[in-house]
Amino acid sequence: MTSLWIVHREPYFRAALGRLAAASGSALEGPPGDACFDPERAPEVVVLGLSGDLESELEFAHRTAPRMRLTGWVAVAERHRLEFARQLFDTLPAEFLIWPPQATVLRDAIRRAALRGSESPLALSMRPERDALSEHFARAFADLEMPGLLRAMDPRLLQVPLLIRGEPGTGRETLARYVHRFGPTARGPLVQIVSRRDSTASGLLERIDAALRDRATSRITTFWLQDADQLDPAVQCEVAGWIAYGLPAGTPRASTVRWIVSSQPVGLTVELQRCAGGLSIEIPPLRDRSHAIAHLASSTALAWCSSRGLRPRRIDEYALFELSEYPWPGNLGELEAVIAQSLAATARDPLKTEDLILDGEPFAAVDAESLGSLLDSDEASDEASDEATRIAVVEADAAEAATDEPPAELITEMEEVAIPIEALEGSAAAPEPAGVTQAALPELETVIAEPATPIGEAWLKRLSGAMSHEVRNPLTALRTFTQLLPERHADEEFRDRFAQYAAEGLDRIEGVLTGLDRLAAFREPEPRPVDVGRMLEELLDKRRNTIHERRLLVLEELDRSWPEAIGDPEQLRFAFESLLDKALELVPERGDLYIASKRHESGLRSQPSVRILLRYRGPEAGDAAAQITDLSPAANALAFAIAELLVQAQHGSFALDTSDRNETLIVIDLPAESVKTGAA
Repeated sequence: MTSLWIVHREPYFRAALGRLAAASGSALEGPPGDACFDPERAPEVVVLGLSGDLESELEFAHRTAPRMRLTGWVAVAERHRLEFARQLFDTLPAEFLIWPPQATVLRDAIRRAALRGSESPLALSMRPERDALSEHFARAFADLEMPGLLRAMDPRLLQVPLLIRGEPGTGRETLARYVHRFGPTARGPLVQIVSRRDSTASGLLERIDAALRDRATSRITTFWLQDADQLDPAVQCEVAGWIAYGLPAGTPRASTVRWIVSSQPVGLTVELQRCAGGLSIEIPPLRDRSHAIAHLASSTALAWCSSRGLRPRRIDEYALFELSEYPWPGNLGELEAVIAQSLAATARDPLKTEDLILDGEPFAAVDAESLGSLLDSDEASDEASDEATRIAVVEADAAEAATDEPPAELITEMEEVAIPIEALEGSAAAPEPAGVTQAALPELETVIAEPATPIGEAWLKRLSGAMSHEVRNPLTALRTFTQLLPERHADEEFRDRFAQYAAEGLDRIEGVLTGLDRLAAFREPEPRPVDVGRMLEELLDKRRNTIHERRLLVLEELDRSWPEAIGDPEQLRFAFESLLDKALELVPERGDLYIASKRHESGLRSQPSVRILLRYRGPEAGDAAAQITDLSPAANALAFAIAELLVQAQHGSFALDTSDRNETLIVIDLPAESVKTGAA
């Protein structure tokens, strides 16, 4: 027996419909809003009684019909409201009957509805393709209004041809596939007919003939003529005749045929344009959708990561601005290629402007309005020369810009992050606090700092280089904005973004200068005992909000049994502040950071020391990333250079290991007093 839902507001009418339909006890009956009607357990047929103001019935159909594509519908309404009901339920694939229907009429309608709705479920192998298509369509066209799309999906307009126009890369293929897969032609095959300049009418007809013979049992067939503007005008005229009057005699027939024609905005003959344009959808070029480019880029990056089982990664706001200003001659396809290639080539999170690549070359963005107009300009050659000069300037600045953030994909187990505390101790005489990890870490000995060396020219070069990197990134963005300002000064959105980026860039530069001022204000260290463990705990406590906001896991193993080092408290506090702030910035979101301290009886030039160890891991970087990202962000961080200077000023040692691209390890040894006789 056909599984059946009987939906009506009034119990009396529900019971009457059940008797007329000879419904079994398994049929579900209830009002439109009843929770028993779960679209996830769709029936074969729904009998929907229409009464009252129809609002509840409309909402029911709106909520359930899109999720029950294999379900047949029978609607029952009073005679004087039948035509009104047809107009309101215009997209519902239902057979309408007059209330009260004869029992045989209702039962026959139910049988027909069950046959209409019968379709083999989609195989598992096809479902990923369908889901990917749906996700791609939603992402690519979220900002566009397409009134023609609703008409193209209307089952009553199944046989009306659809014309999709747009520049290459705008998403014509995605739209054509979506209309077929999720529209009324989904039950039948989609026959792709690729057009070329040398295509002949007989060649196209052979392709159509073969497709129809292979699918002789299909009731619905969709012919998708791709790049129709490439066809010779004479061939276009013949195709127009096929669309208007049917295929030539002798060609196998499908009971229902739909034509989808995709082409560039120009290039079609008048005949083909008119015959294929019963329904028409035009996709604008991406340069006319500059307001949506940032969202498209971000959502594409998220989709790329999700499809590969990776953690979400972001694109830096400066990079998003650069992408928004590019004219995109390749449209959406080119943008998606830039994002996919850039994410594959580096594991950094977020992506910076200098990380963007296209076909193996650095990507440099320029103003969309100015270059967009050049595409159609007769004087493009002279103006393009000026644009090329500006691109070179921006590209050169981007090449010099520093990378100050690590990759974002953190794929690690906590036991890999935690460094055994035993690696920090150098003598059994040092007390062992409770709960300390017992395993050894052999490779740590290779990271221990060499004896402290005097601060000289090499260190000053490193400090100046790190400072240059910290300042150049915001300056590059400001320079780019400044170059674009004469052309975009009338754009209010551009001015707002300029103001925002200028404020952020200046704040960053001011932060660098403030840190350098504070460093320059220090005099000779005034050594005295410093409780390193307590100081680190206090500094971490002040940064708990940042840790929680970025959902970081911080593992602390701070030794409080022998916590005192010898040094200037203020200088050490500034060193640890700089170290922690930068480390927390570089750790990817949801990442792990490990920090430990331990007394070491021979850690500093064979003398007692308090050793501080900090380690965090970045994401796994593939071979492509290894070829492109040759510099560690930590190795060029000004904050780490300042911390090293201050540690060395206390006659301590500072070792930074970035030999592993996925891990940064910092080991600091600060002088400590020798253990006095009798001190256990």
